[in-house]
Amino acid sequence: MVMSSEPSGFTNRSMGKSVLFMIVSLGLYGIYWIHQYHKELKAELGAEYNPTTRTAGLFIPFYNFLVMWKTSKNTEEALDQSAGLMFALWLFLAPAWWFMLQSSINERASA
Repeated sequence: MVMSSEPSGFTNRSMGKSVLFMIVSLGLYGIYWIHQYHKELKAELGAEYNPTTRTAGLFIPFYNFLVMWKTSKNTEEALDQSAGLMFALWLFLAPAWWFMLQSSINERASA
């Protein structure tokens, strides 16, 4: 897990508001959310990837599995969440994936 004396680059977001935005926007908020997560994850790790390309890759069949695996591996580094678990949740139970991820982000952002 990446720990430093610097403040976290992650944004603490209200779970309730996020669910409301997701419903009101008919899911479009989810695209915004994942793009913001890719940007924050890149900044947190000092990674060398383009967040826009990674987000757009989610819409390309089969390539999206690679994108989410890479995101899951980066999540393991930054938030100490199992990459395998995060990938499996994304595949089979996306709301649980989002909930676990946002909960970890909120904990990290508050620390």
